[in-house]
Amino acid sequence: MKKKILALTLAIAVIGTIVGKEGLDRVVEYFETIDKVKQSATRLIETSSANDEIMRPSFYGVSPSPSTLGVFALAAMLPTKRRT
Repeated sequence: MKKKILALTLAIAVIGTIVGKEGLDRVVEYFETIDKVKQSATRLIETSSANDEIMRPSFYGVSPSPSTLGVFALAAMLPTKRRT
């Protein structure tokens, strides 16, 4: 009985180590991706400030800001109750 418990304990420890390592690798990969995005944004800001040009709008009129697109996407994707 003790040998079975010891074998199961070792098996669970090995499986937990492997799964934990994979999870940790995914988290590290996520942070590396965020770092790459931050570096790209920094480079973009540096190059735009180096040009020191005023950006003119390509069109005139009322338009929503880009940050509102997420709100519109949520409204389209989330189910709502309809009157019947």
